[in-house]
Amino acid sequence: MKVNVAVVAHVQRQNQAMHTAGLTNANYVTIDDGSLGCDRNHRVAWEWHATHRADWAVVLEDDAIPVTPFKTQLHQALSVVPASIVSLYLGKLRPPHWQTKIAAVIREAYETGAHWILCDHLLHGVGVAIRQELVDLMLDELEPIPVDEAISIWAQHAGHVIAYTWPSLIDHADTQTLVSHRDNHYRAPGRVAWRAGVRNTWSERSVSV
Repeated sequence: MKVNVAVVAHVQRQNQAMHTAGLTNANYVTIDDGSLGCDRNHRVAWEWHATHRADWAVVLEDDAIPVTPFKTQLHQALSVVPASIVSLYLGKLRPPHWQTKIAAVIREAYETGAHWILCDHLLHGVGVAIRQELVDLMLDELEPIPVDEAISIWAQHAGHVIAYTWPSLIDHADTQTLVSHRDNHYRAPGRVAWRAGVRNTWSERSVSV
């Protein structure tokens, strides 16, 4: 199984992005000098994936903190995932109206020994994997709105579920956002994974939000 990894970054976090790229053995890094914006920069990464064939395409943001060993865990997880779209991160605080549901399904995951949490929404753009054959289809439908929302809308329209690795395979560096969000809400500290970690083996066992 071949997995290509791209990292998207703002120029102010270039060093951080290169560090993340090194930790994940990334194939490509796209740096926004301020002229692209976050969502366009994500699209650049997905467009790179569209022309570089693999089994899976992965895009990580510059503030992603991968587990160790990332590539080994990623390959093991993707070899058994029960979906074609994967979020490698499930975070606290954001989005706020999802947190009660997330807490409940996490309890269920612990009780049942689930390795995946299935959901019809992509809640974060920190780390996303998509089967290669879907990348072109996604790009054709990608709307000019925040990229996690755009992928989520496309996935729902296409009938795809999103599988969250449990635990998350990346955490989130809890630094101040560089993105201007539409809601203009302050991003309080605490935007980290509910749990980040590794498994000895991965299975298809899942629970749903």
